[in-house]
Amino acid sequence: MITLILATLVVSASATFCSDGWIESTESVTCIKMMGTDKTWQEARTACKSLGGDLVKIVNKRMNDFVYAQIQSHGGNYYWIGLRLDERGNMRWLDEHDEPPFTVWLEGEPNENGTCGEIRKNENGSWRGYSCNYSQAFVCEKYPAMCPAGRYGVKCLKSCSTFCAGSKHACYANGKCKHGCHPGYTDPSCRQKCPEGKYGVNCSTTCSVHCAGRKNPCDHKHGSCDQGCDAGYRGSLCTQECPAGRYGANCSGTCSRHCAGENNACDHVDGSCDQGCDAGYRGSLCTQECPAGRYGAKCFRICSRHCAGRNNACDHIDGSCDQGCDAGYWGSFCRRKCPKGKYGLKCARSCSVHCAGSDNECHHVHGSCGRGCDAGYIGFLCDHECSSGSYGEGCKQPCSKHCVGQDNSCDHVYGTCDLGCDPGFQDFHCTQKCDPSYYGKDCIMTCSEFCAGSNKSCHHVNGSCDLGCLPGYQSVLCVQECDPGYYGEGCMMTCSKNCAGTNTSCHHVNGTCDHGCLPGYQGALCLQAIPLEAKVESSYFNFFGLRIPTFLSIAVVVGVVCITAVVVAISVCVNRRRKSSQQKLDQRKENKAYDVLFIERINGIFEDKCQETSMTTEYADMCQETSMTTEYGNMCPEISSTTEYGNMCQETSMTTEYGNMCPEISMTTEYGNMCQETSMTTEYGNMCQETSMTTEYGNMCQETSMTTEYGNMCQDQTTGYANM
Repeated sequence: MITLILATLVVSASATFCSDGWIESTESVTCIKMMGTDKTWQEARTACKSLGGDLVKIVNKRMNDFVYAQIQSHGGNYYWIGLRLDERGNMRWLDEHDEPPFTVWLEGEPNENGTCGEIRKNENGSWRGYSCNYSQAFVCEKYPAMCPAGRYGVKCLKSCSTFCAGSKHACYANGKCKHGCHPGYTDPSCRQKCPEGKYGVNCSTTCSVHCAGRKNPCDHKHGSCDQGCDAGYRGSLCTQECPAGRYGANCSGTCSRHCAGENNACDHVDGSCDQGCDAGYRGSLCTQECPAGRYGAKCFRICSRHCAGRNNACDHIDGSCDQGCDAGYWGSFCRRKCPKGKYGLKCARSCSVHCAGSDNECHHVHGSCGRGCDAGYIGFLCDHECSSGSYGEGCKQPCSKHCVGQDNSCDHVYGTCDLGCDPGFQDFHCTQKCDPSYYGKDCIMTCSEFCAGSNKSCHHVNGSCDLGCLPGYQSVLCVQECDPGYYGEGCMMTCSKNCAGTNTSCHHVNGTCDHGCLPGYQGALCLQAIPLEAKVESSYFNFFGLRIPTFLSIAVVVGVVCITAVVVAISVCVNRRRKSSQQKLDQRKENKAYDVLFIERINGIFEDKCQETSMTTEYADMCQETSMTTEYGNMCPEISSTTEYGNMCQETSMTTEYGNMCPEISMTTEYGNMCQETSMTTEYGNMCQETSMTTEYGNMCQETSMTTEYGNMCQDQTTGYANM
């Protein structure tokens, strides 16, 4: 409120052209007066006209604020202004027909009942339509009688030029400035600027020739260049050169720091370096680095061709390689090769340890071995082992074709077979055949002892006998005895038809009949006919004056011999099992295809073999109460004997690993008929002559006793192991 009052007082104090009681309105260049007498709208207008004016016309917000400020200092809340409805029902200013350019109606105004406009003090100067017949205060407005300073023309509507000299821009009634023009203006009214290229009082001064632009335009008042200064000049009038180190338009350019010389001096206009460029730079401004591949003063020097990257780029000043060195070189300038034993980028890679030579030297760039590769390696870098099937220097040596495996792989360096040798070959490279008498995998298999020839030689791979088999043996490995009914070399000879037994079997080697001769025949091969007298006499046996039929005496003798044979067979089995080499067992297993038949049945009568006696071995009581028990089972249950290989004594017969030991009161071993004609003949001698058995170790059964390496086996039916 105080502010508004002060503003009013200031305005009133400055209103020198308004008569007393009227207030100058600077916005409208008119005088206004607050009328406190209440009148209708029409009465109020009449009163204003009587004072030489009319109701106030508010044309903009600033004038509305001015009027609102005046009514604040007067009584009453509502004041008529110059708005009313025209004949068309629109609010218009006084007698005008155009829509008011500015209004501040309250919300919902003007309303249907409001025919005249009022300004309201209690509504912050907003307008409202009200009945024209209501009596209230009003605001008058009129033009002054004499124009104030800076105004001229009808109703003082024109303003003197602001460029008229003097504090109030005074001008005559025709608008001519009373005190001349401000600098930069011309003509009587001071409304025209100085012509181009001129400035100042009366436009008498010429613009600087260093003003930028065509015709060097400058400010018409002060002479400052409109478009700035030409390059290399400064100051408001563009009369000063750029200071040292600066150049160009507005002296905004800085001389290149690569300009040669102590102060990097350059031309103030174009910035060209006065003394040329520092090393590594080029161009008039020395702002361009040397092109790729060049460096140094005037860019005359060439980068090392071993600098890495396109164009062998290096530092444009000192020539050091920007992206390092090409493979195989090192140093700031990449002029030194990698040291021995190194190669590649940054010389970081080591030559292959398989490069030939004591120092494993290789090419400094790509690492290829200059002297080739060590034995067992190939490839550009000697980093690949020989492919499967080759070895040695240059991988030119083929692995032995006798190396195990589909590809005959061997050690890539030395050629030793990775998986060993094929059967039948040995030594370092599997090129040497097995030694004579050996064959198979690792040459550990022994040729059959029944191979013909003095050295028992056989094929180094499959063990087949080189010179065939000894008489009595057949099959590839010569481990199979002749089939029953055959004997001799190649098993081509047929046993005598005079041999006793159902199949006329004979010894597989010499053809002696296994079960003796048929009646009427004699001799080892039963080929000799017996004379008639001998036949009759031979049918009896004289025992202490008693004539006992020969067949009965033979049966008794054979029974004794068979019991003895059992003991001998067991002893032989034990000894052979212990002494038999593992090689022979492996040989037999490997040659399963030939299935050597070791088990045959023996049919004979052994009823008195185990009666009321017992045979005890190291393993068990073999014949307790007519039974024989071994490590493998009861050997003689119900007068029978069962071994690992079969029932040894079924129906008073005994079958061993080597064959039927006592068929039809006879015993045949691997070596011959052991009990023919009440005797037992072995490879070592007649085992049963005169009811005695002689072995390699001595007479085994002299006077019903059997002596072995381990003791007397037959003294009182006692062996070195136990009571049998």
